[in-house]
Amino acid sequence: MDTVDLLFLGTGDAFNTDGLAHTSVWIKTDTLNLLVDAGPTTLLSMISLGLDPGELDYIFITHFHGDHTAGLPFIMLHLQKRRSRSTLPVIIGPKGIKECCAALFDAAYKDVGLGEGLTFKELEPKIHKNITINDSFTIDTYPMNHQPESLGYRFYLDHRVIAISGDTGFHASLLSLMDNTDAAIIECSTVQPILPFHMSVNELSHHLPHMNTRLIIPVHTAKEVLREVRALHEKKIVIVTDKMKVSI
Repeated sequence: MDTVDLLFLGTGDAFNTDGLAHTSVWIKTDTLNLLVDAGPTTLLSMISLGLDPGELDYIFITHFHGDHTAGLPFIMLHLQKRRSRSTLPVIIGPKGIKECCAALFDAAYKDVGLGEGLTFKELEPKIHKNITINDSFTIDTYPMNHQPESLGYRFYLDHRVIAISGDTGFHASLLSLMDNTDAAIIECSTVQPILPFHMSVNELSHHLPHMNTRLIIPVHTAKEVLREVRALHEKKIVIVTDKMKVSI
């Protein structure tokens, strides 16, 4: 494969505004399949796109809010009952991800043992560079401005660098996360600034000159927000919606 494929299983917010699925991205290379965040709509999106959850090697979680984690029990149930291979994906996330998953699994299917056989890797919410995940790729982590545990990830895959912020308000660490990347998938939830822990089109526009990335892909969004993003007429912004693919 000459490209890294970004498959947008969902691009919406916690409210499924405008009928958009919860934000989740499947990253596919020639040798790896990664999932970033797993909201309640994520498994449905996978199945509707013909993707096999059994092909996932790693699941990365940016923070513990339900629109980013509450799909995990259903993905694990699918893997337990309809698994197409013997190995399970490794779940990687902020410190506390194992406890978060245990609570979700117990609440959803306490009698099924969804966590059995799973491997977890917990990461501190701080800047940490060159974390080796396996022989194929490394990541960097940056704390984001949303929840205390929130992490943004930089993925080094097949000579490409892809950043994913998860939910965040604008702050200096976001620029560092995006710096010198091939693509930066960042949240943009509102037109005007409303909450300090979510980013707006207004803030995106203001900070665009300092965003050193080849492509900016806004997610966690809605139709009104995307209309305003298009009005910026910025060539490096790529507009996506549910079930779209971007090849890097």
